[in-house]
Amino acid sequence: MGRARVSVLGFKAWAGEGLTGVVAMATAVREAYPHVKLLVGGPAVQYAGAVFERLAGVFDEFVSGDGEDAIVRMATDRKS
Repeated sequence: MGRARVSVLGFKAWAGEGLTGVVAMATAVREAYPHVKLLVGGPAVQYAGAVFERLAGVFDEFVSGDGEDAIVRMATDRKS
């Protein structure tokens, strides 16, 4: 992300070790770039919502279901 002007970063979360890796990456991004909005979606969010409630300090928004619609909505919201 260095010189890039990133304002939103999304992660796709799977169960198991994939989820652990996503949380570790998001935590590192949050510490280095606190201004970046972090989103997470994918099967783990849809099926393990209670787990993600505990991760509210890491991620800014959780997407359950089709991510394409949510990405368009979030990009549109940021422009206005």
